[in-house]
Amino acid sequence: MLRLLCLICLLPVAAVAAPWTLDPATTVAVDVPWQGSTVTVRFPPPTGTVDFDPDRPESARASVVVSAKQATTGVPLVDTLVKSDGYLAVDRWPEMRFRLERLKQVSKQAAEIDGTITFRGVTRPITFDARVTRYGPSADHPGRFDAGFDLVGEIDRTEFGSTGGVPEVPAVLPVRIRLLMHSG
Repeated sequence: MLRLLCLICLLPVAAVAAPWTLDPATTVAVDVPWQGSTVTVRFPPPTGTVDFDPDRPESARASVVVSAKQATTGVPLVDTLVKSDGYLAVDRWPEMRFRLERLKQVSKQAAEIDGTITFRGVTRPITFDARVTRYGPSADHPGRFDAGFDLVGEIDRTEFGSTGGVPEVPAVLPVRIRLLMHSG
């Protein structure tokens, strides 16, 4: 997620050197195919830190935490299943973590973001494709600079010990993040 921050700096817009703050409107979701439809697991907005030098975006570092314990599908019975030991195991591992390790610009509007994700106590590499959705002065807040990114990737949950429902519930699941942040 934070790698998107790095992507922001790659755009041909004057960069802002102030600290970046994750916007509470940031969304994290995993789409789970199930019996011909899709169940979307939504997570609360992440918290974290972003260290970014607009003159050296490749040096960006970030650390993001997402609460697994607050994951929801909007259906209480399914929420209980998702939080159980076979899936998120929130009683043992209430949080998931992401660390930004590398940003590679592929165009003015896109980048590859590499990092690690820690889920269920296991840390593995993950890659996101990132697309810039917003980068510039805030229309609503004078003196603030806004940035937005859409990140997509996938996670093989069985590599982290999440084997509930396999094979009916796929092992490899798509992850979508709408990352919003601001500076100033």
